[in-house]
Amino acid sequence: MEDKQLTLVEHLSELRKRIIIIFIAIILGAVASYKYIDIIIEYMVKPAQKLEFIYLSPPELFMAYIKIA
Repeated sequence: MEDKQLTLVEHLSELRKRIIIIFIAIILGAVASYKYIDIIIEYMVKPAQKLEFIYLSPPELFMAYIKIA
């Protein structure tokens, strides 16, 4: 990489671009992992052989899936 002097506005523009790229990568990763959430849950519960995933209401299950993804 070449060393070049940037103004404050150029630094902020570069930072904004990188933050947007990171945000998009996190969203894509979460969507991809949510697609395979059943496999992920099965893998997580496998060591505790006879345990089940317990939830008290449907929104609680959905939020747990979102958090795991």
